[in-house]
Amino acid sequence: MDSFNNDNINVNDNANTQENANTTPNYNAQIYSEPVPQPAQFNSGASYGSGASNNNYSAPNYTAPSYIPPSSDLEEPMSLGEWIGTILLCMIPCVNIVLLFVWAFSSGEKKSKSNYAKAVLIISGIIIAIYIVLIIAFAAIGISFLSRF
Repeated sequence: MDSFNNDNINVNDNANTQENANTTPNYNAQIYSEPVPQPAQFNSGASYGSGASNNNYSAPNYTAPSYIPPSSDLEEPMSLGEWIGTILLCMIPCVNIVLLFVWAFSSGEKKSKSNYAKAVLIISGIIIAIYIVLIIAFAAIGISFLSRF
């Protein structure tokens, strides 16, 4: 049958040929003489982008984005002392309303102080509107309750 050697494998085809002659063809006895395909050969002398090869690829032109320096017209932020003074002035009744309107709509004030004054006026307006609605609602409830007696 088959005999094995340590260096290579030897197959005894005589037994297989006689046993299987009528049933299956013996593929072990065939010798393949077809050439084995070789890897593609590259032109080592051609360089990329030189036009020596069939490669028509060229790198796109890249331009770096232009640098825009930050503008120097930034205003100086309010200091801690200015914020404390602003908050203390807003605690004085009647003066706070006048100052908030001056700070909100004056062009000479810093932008952060102007935005703060506008935000306080908007929130105060919303709270006053809610109070007015609640006062009217409770007044209507009170009048309807008193009319029953």
